[in-house]
Amino acid sequence: MRAHLFAAAISVAATLPLAAHAAGQDWTVGISATASAQTNDNIFAVHTKQTSDTVLGFAPRIDLTHEAGAGKFAAFVDGNLTRYSSNSGEDSDDYGLGASYRGKANGMSFDLAASHALNTESRRDKNARRDSTERTHDNVDNYSAGLGADVAGGTLSGGVSYTKLDYQNVRSAKTGAVILQDDRDHNVTGERLAYSWGSGTSYSLSADFTQVNYDLTAPVAKNNRDSKGYTLSAGVSQTFSKTVTGSANIGYTTRSFKDVKFSDVSDVALSANLNWTPDSSTQVALSASRSLQETVVPNSPVYISSTVGANLSRQVTEKVGVTAYVNYEWDDHQGVDRSDTVTGLGLATSVAVAKHVSLSLAYDFSREDSSGALQSAGYDNSVFSASISAKF
Repeated sequence: MRAHLFAAAISVAATLPLAAHAAGQDWTVGISATASAQTNDNIFAVHTKQTSDTVLGFAPRIDLTHEAGAGKFAAFVDGNLTRYSSNSGEDSDDYGLGASYRGKANGMSFDLAASHALNTESRRDKNARRDSTERTHDNVDNYSAGLGADVAGGTLSGGVSYTKLDYQNVRSAKTGAVILQDDRDHNVTGERLAYSWGSGTSYSLSADFTQVNYDLTAPVAKNNRDSKGYTLSAGVSQTFSKTVTGSANIGYTTRSFKDVKFSDVSDVALSANLNWTPDSSTQVALSASRSLQETVVPNSPVYISSTVGANLSRQVTEKVGVTAYVNYEWDDHQGVDRSDTVTGLGLATSVAVAKHVSLSLAYDFSREDSSGALQSAGYDNSVFSASISAKF
């Protein structure tokens, strides 16, 4: 599970519309920046000899949208800079940029998207190294295209996607030796076909096909993790009342691997959520999921991840809001003796101090427990944070 950094966000939301009236075209530009400070009591996410530090962050972003006729173009560029007071190896200079276009032609809708990002893994990430002198940096490239058309009273859609992940090498904190991470580099190709229909209560059927190809395979890498698989699922979305809505997708997922030491993995695929809005100031959201995830544990092809979570948002007054969440995850690593659980909870409060400015304080806690012959050491991690954001 990706770490839910419950950062205190002081957000200011505003956009500057730039009108190009000559052809009925509208441009909108949004510029934002967030400054944050946090205290982290276990920056390396380890079980013993925990190290605390103060972390400063700055996250700028620019969004551009353009609408003309039936088409909409959107682009963004953002950054996420962090500086640790006493552990500079944890610093990050992340950035991302991307663009997308959605349009209609000849009775069909279509969308195109591309993005590139340099990310820095959180030490709490399931596959992150916790024994290196610095956090792992990775480059991620995403490309996707899709088509949709009205067929027999419903919508038939299809799409393709391609993701490339490239992880940079790090050094061992104990020996200083270079730890090669080329065996983590891989690309994922996906194809999707879906049909949905209904109003009020809507239904869907979908088929997703996935191919995962790693840059290094055995004997250069310990395992050949190349795989292919598919997921077949059916879904329903329901408005139960004026205050309760929900949706669920359930199906069958399977993966097969080139490495003869890996058995095929098949399981239930699940994604569900339930939303309750008892009044205009309160929202409660419940969620659950089950899926197959890539792993770096030796001799394990994938792990099965099951999650449940709850989130409460309450606007106490016109200017004061409170948010709380709790989630729990079970991870079962296939082919080896290891099971993990991750517990997360957090609380945040925000206060609007100006028309487009708010201040927020937050607390975030995460705990990982592990069992089995290949168990991880686990960790406890508490983060107190505050931030301020502005959008111009």
